[in-house]
Amino acid sequence: MDEDLKELMLSSLEIEKRTVCEELEDYRTALAVVLTPNGRYLEAVSFFDEDEKIVAYSAVVERAKANHATVIITVNAARTMKAAVTDDLEGYWWGKLAAERARDCISIACSGPGMKSIALDLSYDIANGNVRFDDEPEFADTEIGMLPGWPGEGAQSAS
Repeated sequence: MDEDLKELMLSSLEIEKRTVCEELEDYRTALAVVLTPNGRYLEAVSFFDEDEKIVAYSAVVERAKANHATVIITVNAARTMKAAVTDDLEGYWWGKLAAERARDCISIACSGPGMKSIALDLSYDIANGNVRFDDEPEFADTEIGMLPGWPGEGAQSAS
């Protein structure tokens, strides 16, 4: 993985950390940073349920392809879920993690043609108007399930 992409992901993380501290419990973000041969652009992604999420991210992918994008970086407010294997996802349903009061996190993922997808998740807690972030996350190989039709699982390593 190109060090510039990792730096872009880390700078996005810093921006989101500041936003969490400003918005506290109201922090909800879904963004896509799309890199093309002519530069990069940012898209806000809006959805209220799983079906809308699929439609919204499918539209991001279609625009990215039309612009000959090489990378999509997604930035999302999320809940932590540690699934060791795909079978761990059985029984998952939209809203389950919120119902189970799973911890909040900032999730940033990077994918594109010919590269292995990577992600980092930074969990945090909010108590009495103060935010406590976990230690800085490590980059990890991942599968991107929310970008229908977007290539991202290649033979290259993210390291």
